[in-house]
Amino acid sequence: MKSNSFTDKFKTKYFKKGTLLTLSILAVIIVIIGVNILVMYIPAKYTRIDTTEQGIFSISQQTHTLLDGLADNITIYHLCSGAIEDENISELLIKYAAFTDKITISVIDTSLYPNFYADYTDESPSDNSLIVLGSKRSRVIDFYEIYTASSSEYEYYGYYDIFNGEQMLTSAIDYVTTDILPKIYNLEGHSEYEPSEELKREITNQNFEIEQLSLNGLESVPEDADCVMIFSPQRDISEAEFNILTQYSENGGNLLIIADYVSEDMPIFDRLLEKFGLSIVDGIVFEGDDSRYISSYPYFIYPQLISHTITEPLILSNLHTLFPLACGIVANDQADDSLTIESFVTPSESAYSKIDINSENFERTDEDISGPFSFATAVSSQTGKMVLFSTSQFLDSNVNSSVAGANYDLFINSLAWICQKESSVSVHPKNLLSTSIAVGSSISSIMFVILVIIIPGIFILTAFLVMRKRKHR
Repeated sequence: MKSNSFTDKFKTKYFKKGTLLTLSILAVIIVIIGVNILVMYIPAKYTRIDTTEQGIFSISQQTHTLLDGLADNITIYHLCSGAIEDENISELLIKYAAFTDKITISVIDTSLYPNFYADYTDESPSDNSLIVLGSKRSRVIDFYEIYTASSSEYEYYGYYDIFNGEQMLTSAIDYVTTDILPKIYNLEGHSEYEPSEELKREITNQNFEIEQLSLNGLESVPEDADCVMIFSPQRDISEAEFNILTQYSENGGNLLIIADYVSEDMPIFDRLLEKFGLSIVDGIVFEGDDSRYISSYPYFIYPQLISHTITEPLILSNLHTLFPLACGIVANDQADDSLTIESFVTPSESAYSKIDINSENFERTDEDISGPFSFATAVSSQTGKMVLFSTSQFLDSNVNSSVAGANYDLFINSLAWICQKESSVSVHPKNLLSTSIAVGSSISSIMFVILVIIIPGIFILTAFLVMRKRKHR
């Protein structure tokens, strides 16, 4: 006789299976909730993985080093209308804050606090701009400094494909925490080439202050000068300027000189270089090694970087520079023994200086001058430092971009070495056009096996076993 009692229903095999299934589901839910709670306490730098090809949300080793050494607390205000944050900027800020407890991120709704910026700048920043505040000073990073266009055409149509987030943010953090902001004076009055706005922006982004300087009517270089830059003079300096610059260097001042080929003689300027044991030979250097220049243009040279404090970061990163239309620098045999002269950018030994620069014949002639030459030389004395470059064309924006910014890095590293600035922020922008999910070949193979073979295989095997079991029944 079958029992119809209520308790007997809990003893059936269906109830037991249902109970086991329910408990299994509950166990899975509890595990998922537990894992999510655990993940909340894991720093974002371990849980938020950047899969973009260009590393939009990754931070470089240089940024790691800067953040590791932070001693001051920093607050970064993200100014957003309606608290609607730009995804790329927000993700990058999370990475920075996750790396160190010295950084605090605060989102400011500018629709509620429209004048929040007033304590930091006179001009209203664009939506999704940043304010980086440290104990020493603050810096505003406008949205249109974070996003820029790679071409004027893109900019015209409002398409911004370059993301400068890490570059601008790391530079700002360095700016608000550093004790040293070197002052660079750029000499004028000799038809010097004007540094491009892009180069000036790079200099200021590296936390150097730059100001124009005319020595007319002055008896000395301003006392706050950490370096005087002479950017490709086309006319000679005066005797009075020579005396001022000589006195400045003998009193511990530093010079960064960029010389170009000029047709007229500049004897006083040449004397200034001779004070540092250097001179520039006539003509333009042509490279004899066809693997070291742009095809058909032997005066667009890929030089060798010689180990030096200035070049070490580029050598370690396997970066290459490009020097067009460079003159040859040589050290004088009669140079003062107290000077330490170090060439750090050189063409090959087969390079020669072509005297007739208008000749269509690129072959070496008897009048051409043999090397070895230097394109960049550092000089140290007991009092100060000097760096000489033999072309300004390596700082052309198009030339610089052709070598992934390495020419600017070399220039900034030279300023840092001259001014004894321990760090330079050589973080490069990232192109959003190349952004895509990117994985290595080994991971790609594993994903293929899992998604195409294992998972479908499990489903097929399960279906086969179920069908076989039903058939046997």
